[in-house]
Amino acid sequence: MTVEWVKIKDILGKNYTYSIKGRPNAESIRISENKITIGLKRGEDNLPAHRIFLKNNLIYYEYTSDHLQKKAKYGKVLSKRGY
Repeated sequence: MTVEWVKIKDILGKNYTYSIKGRPNAESIRISENKITIGLKRGEDNLPAHRIFLKNNLIYYEYTSDHLQKKAKYGKVLSKRGY
């Protein structure tokens, strides 16, 4: 699933925030069953790169997507959390 932003806390206690809208710092953010993949551009040449977080190495993650924001208009959740 493609999402607009994600907040992550890993098992070392480090926090990460990535977004593709607003103040973007990522090209794409995808969440699958076992991992979170962040698509980035690196260096002066903007070479494509990926940062992968395995879910079993995370303490916490929170994200939102277009689907969740549409639900929020009808009084449902705006973001989703995983542990």
